[in-house]
Amino acid sequence: MGCQRPWFLVREDHTFEQTVSHLGMEKHSEGTWSLSKSGDVLFSRGFLKTSGEALQKDETASADLNLRGSGLSIEVAMTSKSGVPTFRKKQLF
Repeated sequence: MGCQRPWFLVREDHTFEQTVSHLGMEKHSEGTWSLSKSGDVLFSRGFLKTSGEALQKDETASADLNLRGSGLSIEVAMTSKSGVPTFRKKQLF
């Protein structure tokens, strides 16, 4: 069985389509995206993790568009149990 790459399409109308293959099963989703004040792309709950699972209630998916390079890095993060956002700092050197 061959390895399939994930497929991800982000449209100008602030929608996205995504296909993820994991353990021989393929899952497809659609959702929306928005820009935060800091310029990050925030994906809706329709976003699938690489495992093909949907985001949980306490998880978010975002991408930093200020990265230099050819790849897109999407981070899935959990919010704290208190509901207060958890901030993370990335070093890009």
